[in-house]
Amino acid sequence: GEQTEARIRDELERESQKHAKEIEQLRGKMADHVDKMKAQFLEKLNGERETFKKEKDEAEAKDQKREEQLAKLATQLKALSEAAKKEREEKISLQESMKVEIQKRQ
Repeated sequence: GEQTEARIRDELERESQKHAKEIEQLRGKMADHVDKMKAQFLEKLNGERETFKKEKDEAEAKDQKREEQLAKLATQLKALSEAAKKEREEKISLQESMKVEIQKRQ
């Protein structure tokens, strides 16, 4: 009786240890799987982040270029209007000095 009980107890202990080992292995496999999934997810996320940053930088560079072109255009327009104003003033000044000359001769 006692021997049989001891044998059954040993058998149960072995089975229990075997199960514990299997559970540990499963836990390890699950952890590896989770790590692999996490790594893939992070890789994808970083890839998307880089793409987004690149697109954002390109858009900002385009905006900057557009602003620079507008500033250049504004400068050219200002110079043009100043030249036109100067020309008008010179014309008026010339007309006035011609009037003065004509009046002197009369």
